[in-house]
Amino acid sequence: MKHHFLHAFLWVSMSWLVNYAYSFHIGVPIHTIIRSSNVVATLVIGIAATTWIYMRLQPMYAAQATVLVAASP
Repeated sequence: MKHHFLHAFLWVSMSWLVNYAYSFHIGVPIHTIIRSSNVVATLVIGIAATTWIYMRLQPMYAAQATVLVAASP
């Protein structure tokens, strides 16, 4: 349960920081790309700050979601 709360804290922190980007008056498409990278950033911080080990497909799916959002028109 401790890991769940830590992961939730990381997710909320990243969401708050991404929403803070609006104060810099960036466009919605750029904000969407930054927002989609939240998943990847949470995985990286989770690996760096803890001893979490993700299944091989989880980081791949996170990266795929970021690439697909960045490539969408």
